[in-house]
Amino acid sequence: MKKNKDNYIYIFLHPPRSGGESLTKFFEENLSPAETIRVDTNKLSDKTDDEKRKIIFLSGHSAYFGIHKKISHKKPRYITIIRDPAEWLVSLYHSRMQNFPEDKKQPFEKWYSFQKRNDLTLYFDETFRSTDDKIVFFHFIKQKLREILDKIDKTRTIHTFLKRLRRKQIPKDAQKIKLQNAKKLLDECWFVCITERVIKDLKFLFKLIGIKADWKNYKVLSNIPRKLFVLDKKTKEKIYRENPLDLDLYKYALRLNKIKKKKLTAYLK
Repeated sequence: MKKNKDNYIYIFLHPPRSGGESLTKFFEENLSPAETIRVDTNKLSDKTDDEKRKIIFLSGHSAYFGIHKKISHKKPRYITIIRDPAEWLVSLYHSRMQNFPEDKKQPFEKWYSFQKRNDLTLYFDETFRSTDDKIVFFHFIKQKLREILDKIDKTRTIHTFLKRLRRKQIPKDAQKIKLQNAKKLLDECWFVCITERVIKDLKFLFKLIGIKADWKNYKVLSNIPRKLFVLDKKTKEKIYRENPLDLDLYKYALRLNKIKKKKLTAYLK
């Protein structure tokens, strides 16, 4: 690895259903256990200063922009990943349906009708604005609530009711601000990966950081069958039309990916 690797901590902001688990696992497989930490399952506050100095890669769904302040002696380099919003919703749908009883699984159209619009933008907006532990706390609460509901709500009646309540959309006057925040977060990231070309992006990142890896061992992790619904052109266009902020953000990320890659390529020369 490069000699300056110990000066940086690479923080992965992990949106759900975007291929981030595969990315995280590959980092963990090519670094020592002491060099990685998942903040969903571990607390930085439990680590000594010496242990924090060894950390190179921090990840987790509850990681937020500003978490680097807990490791003040390291320079942060934020990394994130973003997926085509239509593909992302279909993946999210299959993830949610795996917890439904067979006779209660909802068609994609019904499930999507309850889904809050522009949810990807909301994730990046919240991650950008969260500069303390509240996002970690709420992530934990949502996980526990889902576990409790899964045990008592066998028919998913409560789930459907809560989804209907959640369907309330972002006020139009707040949409612009949330999209701006989401884009600011991508701007602040050292690198933005694209799910559809994550292997190429990972190879580029590993070369930059100085991590040698056997790419024959790289695996796309997915234990969720995608048999309930196949995305078609008509549905994709509908999703794009009804989630304009997410589509705008994704297109922005595609451009930013090329810009950042071109800029960072200078470090490899």
